[in-house]
Amino acid sequence: MQWLWRPQWNHLGKRSQLLAYMMIGNSYYPPRYFDFFDDYPGEGVFVDDPNNSEFNADWKAQWFINYVTELSQHFRTNHIMFPMGGDFQFINAHLQFVNLDRMIDYINKRYPNVTLLYSTPGMYIDALYNANISWPTKYDDMFPYADKPEDYWTGYFTSRQGAKWQVREGQAALHSAGWLYSLRVLDQNASDG
Repeated sequence: MQWLWRPQWNHLGKRSQLLAYMMIGNSYYPPRYFDFFDDYPGEGVFVDDPNNSEFNADWKAQWFINYVTELSQHFRTNHIMFPMGGDFQFINAHLQFVNLDRMIDYINKRYPNVTLLYSTPGMYIDALYNANISWPTKYDDMFPYADKPEDYWTGYFTSRQGAKWQVREGQAALHSAGWLYSLRVLDQNASDG
C-alpha cells in the first residue's frame, strides 16, 4: 500500500512557523574555564582584582572573546545567545551570578566591540527580528540531537505520548491501591484473611 497523503502546511503561512535555534559549542553548559564551582585547573571563580595573587581575569576574558569569536562564524547576526547554565549549575546561585557579573563588567569595559548582557529568549528573538533578515524555512524534520551515537533526545518530552499516559494511569492506580491497602491494614476489625 502506498500513502498518497502529504501534509499541506503552506496554507498556514508565517503563523505556523517556529524559529529554531541550535546550541553549539558547549550546549547550555558554560564553556571551559567558566565553571565557577570546580577546582580543576583554570576553572573556579573569575578573579578581577589585579592585586589578588589568583588574578585570572585577563586570560579568562581573552579566552572567552576568542571562543565567542569562533562561535560567531556560525551565526547570521552579531547577536549570540550564549547559555551559561547547566544541570545543577545554580545550586549556589549567588556564586554563579557574582562571577557572571564580574565577567560581564570586566569584558564590557575592556572590549568595546563586545557587549555582554543578561538576556531572555524573548529579547534574543526580538533582536533577530529587528535585524530584518530573511530566515530559511525548513519543511522536513530537524536533525535529531544525540549526545551518543545511540542516544537521541529528539522528542524527549513529546514522543511516546501513549506510553507516558499509560505510566501516569498505572501510577495513579498503584497509588490508589496502596492507600486502600493501608486503610485496610489500619482497620482494627479486619481479619488477617
